Amino acid sequence: MASVSDNFNRANENPLASPWVQVENTLEIFSSAILGTGFGVHNCFRYGGAGLIGNHEAQARIASAPTDVNERFLGPCVRCQSGVVSYYAFHSDSAQTKIVQVIAGTMTTLTSGGPAAVLNDVLRLRAVTNAGVTTLTGYINDVQQLQVVAGTELTGGDPGMVIDSNFTPSLDDFFAQDVAGAAPDPFIPGRRLRARV
Repeated sequence: MASVSDNFNRANENPLASPWVQVENTLEIFSSAILGTGFGVHNCFRYGGAGLIGNHEAQARIASAPTDVNERFLGPCVRCQSGVVSYYAFHSDSAQTKIVQVIAGTMTTLTSGGPAAVLNDVLRLRAVTNAGVTTLTGYINDVQQLQVVAGTELTGGDPGMVIDSNFTPSLDDFFAQDVAGAAPDPFIPGRRLRARV
């Protein structure tokens, strides 16, 4: 099974360079972590040429968490499309986590109410399509928090990250991989993620 990762342990970089590809606006490396460069906009990049199948998952560690509403949100994305601003994301603000979809640049919340992520938490989003229905499951530290059926079907695409902030919230230790099989995890809040295969 294919997988990709990036720990961003290199010189400051603005914008984030290859193999990362811009989806919308700008992300940068600063002090070995990923920051957004715009407030009130979605700063999203995808890992280009990841070679993952449509059923894949992406995760990132919270290097600095949002502390108020002015710092907005951040988290991993899956099925980021090429040539259009469309993807699914699992992100955290200072109060809660949400699973959202962005279709042609418009963000819609699909489900919300998970706990807010804190420093060093790992946010993971898994997308699995079975019989034409895509199920999105969000995890914090491998524990299920949210699950929802996608409102609009996106196929293929790459994993990525999104941050809406130009302050301190940041991500680190990105990882993404294929998901074996075509059945989503049954949703039981607080259930731990099945072992990677």
